[in-house]
Amino acid sequence: MNALASRPSDVLGGADVVLLGVGVETLTVLPHLHDVEVGRVRVVEAASPTPEQAATLSHHGIDPTALLDEVPERADVVLRSPGFPRHRDDVDAIYASCRLGTTPTGLWLATRGPRRTVVVTGTKGKSTTATLIAAGLEYCGLDSFLAGNIGTAAWRHDPQRDGVAVVELSSYQGADLLTTGEVAVLTLLADDHIDWHGSAAAYRHDKLRILDPSSGDSGDGFPGVVRLALEGQDLPEPLSSAVTRVAAAGDYRARNLALAVAAVRAEAALRGHEAPSVDELTSVLGVHYPDLASRFEVVPSDDGIVWIDDALGSNPSATAAGLERLTPGPAVLIAGGHDRGVSLDPVLDALGHWPAGSLTVVWLGDRADHRVSALAESAAIDRVVPVASMGDAVASAASVAGDGWTVLFSPLAPTERAEGNWSTRSAAFRQAIDRRT
Repeated sequence: MNALASRPSDVLGGADVVLLGVGVETLTVLPHLHDVEVGRVRVVEAASPTPEQAATLSHHGIDPTALLDEVPERADVVLRSPGFPRHRDDVDAIYASCRLGTTPTGLWLATRGPRRTVVVTGTKGKSTTATLIAAGLEYCGLDSFLAGNIGTAAWRHDPQRDGVAVVELSSYQGADLLTTGEVAVLTLLADDHIDWHGSAAAYRHDKLRILDPSSGDSGDGFPGVVRLALEGQDLPEPLSSAVTRVAAAGDYRARNLALAVAAVRAEAALRGHEAPSVDELTSVLGVHYPDLASRFEVVPSDDGIVWIDDALGSNPSATAAGLERLTPGPAVLIAGGHDRGVSLDPVLDALGHWPAGSLTVVWLGDRADHRVSALAESAAIDRVVPVASMGDAVASAASVAGDGWTVLFSPLAPTERAEGNWSTRSAAFRQAIDRRT
């Protein structure tokens, strides 16, 4: 690892900084850049900033009408908004010229250093596992706080804040991670975001950066201590040899609990605290297992249908987990969204346990979508009904579902950008149900 990257203060003072994208992370790092007295700040953004973004930029001395629409060739420091693609020729070129390149969250982690930090990533279960770890640390008497992809931008917190930081990282944030925590946790890993990363191999490589032992070296001789991953996950060498495997029997809830318990016990040991037993922690955290919004959440209704909002199920592995939670039988699946080139195999494998013709799929999108024909080949699926809107999807599902049936909205693909995000579709799903009942 570049030693400068582990001591960002060495390169920020007076630096020529380029910000790629105007996202929440970018805006929250601006006060820090002001405090360390960077030099010139340039911002690259294709879209016009919102009034709120423009006001924040102006407040920090950046003219919102002078944003660049092309990535410059050189800079001392590059801070990339997670949504801004990392794997592009122009981005590669500026990274090659800079002394420090990462996301604002990556900068926060490098500024904090690995100590008192737990990082969590994976394709499925990272938010739940991070939440469980924070709760477990508090149960052990260790102050903790959540940051990162889970909802609170890292720069909302002082990097040297007391307590244990539990930081959730997306693959977008992992792509140029500079350092990791003293405990790094990999939840279930499957293919996702292939269009952004360029390939399934690149996606996995970017996710696995948190397990790289060299990423735990803070430049002062402090090595990464504990790397946790589920038993049975296929990891490349030398990462596999550096990882402690965690056994977990049961569904994804059991897997998340087992990883959280292992992480809490590891961090407690590093802090000199006597950790509760595995059984005690599992019992305590199991009782308080978080019910995250739009994560297999039952929507109240009085029409005899069980409506389940799993809008966060935006990849096939997540939808497969949702299907596994249902008792195979007459049901409707509402799915569809942006095609990231991810294989549907996890969903098709889950459907292999369902009786023939027991599931109707209401597809949000075009009948010609190749995923429609792939789903239709499953013996479990009676038919696939394409619709144009969430209102039509709920109406179609209701026309098929009988009393006691389940309708699961688990899209297996992200929301099309023009339509908003997962919360937009969750709200539309719930509003359509409310209009019916």
